Amino acid sequence: MIRILIVIAAQICQPAAFTYRESAPQALFHYPVAVSDTSHFGNYSNPAYAALWRTAFCGIAYSKPYSIHELNAVDARVGYAWDDITTQAAYHTFGMRPYTETICEGSIAYRPFQYLCAAMGVGHYRARIQTDELSHNDTATGMTLSLLLMPCEWLHAGYIQNNPAGYTRSPSDEFLYPGWSAGIALRPLKGLFFTWNLTREYLGYSNSFAVSAHLLRTLSFRAGYSRETSSYAVACTTFIQHVAISYGIQYHGFLGATHSFSATAASRDLAFENLAYIKTPSRSTAARRETPPLDIALCTREDLMTIPVVTEETAGRIIAYREMIGPTTFKSLVQIGLTEKEAEIMRDYVYNLAPEPGERNPGHAGIRRTTKRAGKYPPVTIEKRRDLFQKLLRAGIPAATALHIADMARTRSKSEILKELDGMQGISPIQKKTIAETCAGIL
Repeated sequence: MIRILIVIAAQICQPAAFTYRESAPQALFHYPVAVSDTSHFGNYSNPAYAALWRTAFCGIAYSKPYSIHELNAVDARVGYAWDDITTQAAYHTFGMRPYTETICEGSIAYRPFQYLCAAMGVGHYRARIQTDELSHNDTATGMTLSLLLMPCEWLHAGYIQNNPAGYTRSPSDEFLYPGWSAGIALRPLKGLFFTWNLTREYLGYSNSFAVSAHLLRTLSFRAGYSRETSSYAVACTTFIQHVAISYGIQYHGFLGATHSFSATAASRDLAFENLAYIKTPSRSTAARRETPPLDIALCTREDLMTIPVVTEETAGRIIAYREMIGPTTFKSLVQIGLTEKEAEIMRDYVYNLAPEPGERNPGHAGIRRTTKRAGKYPPVTIEKRRDLFQKLLRAGIPAATALHIADMARTRSKSEILKELDGMQGISPIQKKTIAETCAGIL
């Protein structure tokens, strides 16, 4: 009973400190927030973010709130993605032996447009008190609606509405409070995010400010401050191939430190957009550059990596596209992962970009337009392979898989491609069906 009295006293002093809904270190604080770093895998507060991940995942997080010996918080989540739709299920528990809160919830996130993600979820809530003098249970079912707007690369905005049905009922009759959160995220540089969130819960408002910096493609740091709860927090996340591991610590001015740990496994390799200052060079700046421009049709992977906007992964995709599909065009640079702004920057560093299909460019008459393949099957032209690659991308197939399928079209028949497709790992049945239908319509 002494521990319960301590908790009650702490709530009277600073009630917002005991709004505990998040255990993941990446969240920094323990109440829902609407926006975070979009490239930070594991932002669970706003379920709309799941539509950006495009991967199956499972994870667990554990926190020791305020270092109170018997007080624990655990989160477990699992999710699966179909193209632009992601579903997830989660279990959350918080408390100690006399008092516990548990939440079981499921949600679905959808990205109907490039600049918009939306999600809807349903949760079952239970609060249980069990002491020698008292035994009590409360249960309720609530809904969550959320949005994530991405009108441009440097500005994102989000909103979460929990339990909207609560607005139509008397507060005395409603076990679940209709809380909400709204926020804005700014991305002034590649790999750097600033976020502000305002959250309204039953016990009051909470403002939180955070900054994320991705120092490496496998290492990120986050730090934040919450004014109403007098809390500071820092977190570190590292990626090891398919696994994200995080540690965080939050310090409350009156209640002490909270330590958090999490591990999340995904069905694909994970990487951050590492911090880099990118300045768009003007044409005159490019003319004064010390190094000559690169021939995009002949340069190596190492040559491409000297361009500020090109990462090792992007350079590999450019080389693979050139070898498997054909001459590199401006449109193909965007399709393999560069933004249009980054592709424009590349124009100042390379030359000999191939024209788009249908355009005339006499300077490229020497580029090979078809590739004969061994065996009895007729050759598949570069134009068809490019068309196959582009249609697979538009159907939601990952760029690496689309490149591999287009490359197989050089030397194999349609039946051979479909046969090998059945045995390929890491591709969902729906994606295999999409690939088969696309190949049937082109090859």
